[in-house]
Amino acid sequence: MPRGYARYVLGVMVGINFLNYLDRYILPSVATRIQAEFHLTDSQVGLLGSAFLLVYAVATIPFGIWADRGVRKTVVGIGVTIWSLATLFTGVARSYTQLFVARAVLGIGEASYYPAGTALLGDYFKKEGRGRAMSIWAAGTAVGIAVGFAGGGIVASTLGWRAAFYMTAVPGLIFAILAFGLREPLRGAAEAKGPQMQTAPSITWRTFLQLLQIPTLRSTIAAETALFFVLGGAAFWLPTYLSRRFGLGTGTAGTLAGAVLVLGLLAGSPGALRSDVPARRCLPLPVQRSLYRHQAERGAADGPRQRGHTGVADRAPSGRFVRTVCDRQAFRCARQPPA
Repeated sequence: MPRGYARYVLGVMVGINFLNYLDRYILPSVATRIQAEFHLTDSQVGLLGSAFLLVYAVATIPFGIWADRGVRKTVVGIGVTIWSLATLFTGVARSYTQLFVARAVLGIGEASYYPAGTALLGDYFKKEGRGRAMSIWAAGTAVGIAVGFAGGGIVASTLGWRAAFYMTAVPGLIFAILAFGLREPLRGAAEAKGPQMQTAPSITWRTFLQLLQIPTLRSTIAAETALFFVLGGAAFWLPTYLSRRFGLGTGTAGTLAGAVLVLGLLAGSPGALRSDVPARRCLPLPVQRSLYRHQAERGAADGPRQRGHTGVADRAPSGRFVRTVCDRQAFRCARQPPA
């Protein structure tokens, strides 16, 4: 597809990702006001956050399977519609039960986005620029968290906490319409080699068990679990802590909490931007040529001697040797990018 259209898709996905985190982080920013209005305990407020996260974690797998078997733009559009309506109903809730259900439904909607959105972007950008595209996409996370905390707190302190949810629901429905209108690329369309398919191969639970045999995947899952264990608690309660401990208003506490989290997220962005560099810089072409020449000369010198001992004319293993060195060097550079 044209590069300009891929950038348009990236822009839509960044906007959706922005709303994704904006919707989920408004609640911590206005939690003190909700707690005061409904006379809730800290445990009840915490359960509102748990309702979202637990449903989100459970629903991600079936939505990921749907994204593999179905049309990914449709999965994204339906997910954005669900969480936008859930955000709207959070604002109109008149009881704790209604709040709890609305936050749980928010988890269902947002669970659909990352599996389908990641796969969709992967088929719009080639591997040489995929890391850069994903880092731009992830920037929506940082901005969404910042606006969710700061904007939610400021709006709550001036117009009331319900208005903060109303103001984010409408843009979500607009982006849902944009998502439904995207073109669905073939799976593998951005890959230089390999098949391009309309539908992915069938996915079963056995497939998941096979994936868990990959050590890197297991380590990544463990790291993400530890990350969100800390982030889920710290991010949710930080505005409340700042308000209680230092007597800050809703807007000020939300702004400071958002600044702390966003600075941490932005610190990792340069690494993502550099993730596309090692493959281009490792093992330059002159070095590869030198390796081919060296190994060819070595094979020519050793050939007669090997034939005299074994009676077999061994070919110079230049191709295999160079491929092995290239693979190892690329691995080292991926782990330790050159300065």
